[in-house]
Amino acid sequence: MRGFISRYLKFVKSQIEPSPSELKGLFILIFIALLGIGYDYYQKITSPVANIKEAGESEVLRDTLREREIFVVERRKFYKRKPLREGEKININKASISELTRIPGVGPRIAERIYEYRKQVGKFRSVEELLNVKGIGPKKLEKMRPYITL
Repeated sequence: MRGFISRYLKFVKSQIEPSPSELKGLFILIFIALLGIGYDYYQKITSPVANIKEAGESEVLRDTLREREIFVVERRKFYKRKPLREGEKININKASISELTRIPGVGPRIAERIYEYRKQVGKFRSVEELLNVKGIGPKKLEKMRPYITL
């Protein structure tokens, strides 16, 4: 009976102990999980919003950081945007930054400048007023004109 129990315990032990290849696989999975956690932490600390402190920071700094994060999001949307079709127009007095980037020749930076100009000066009274926005010259305005409305 003792021989049977000792053989049975050896058998159970051999089934429970992981093989060397199983140990390697386990270490690889743990390593990948740690890389994922590290990448998530890196994204969290490098986010513009991560620098916002709830108390003690000025409103201007908080607003600036939020606007910078909005721009990053808008830039990502720019690469996924659907360009305007012929005859389709965008109202530059009401369009968001992502809508402005749909206009041919307008990227995220110029769209942000148009938005900022509109915020500071007010609504555009004419299409030619876009020439006051940095980065828009007569040639670019002529490219944009068929896609713009007020």
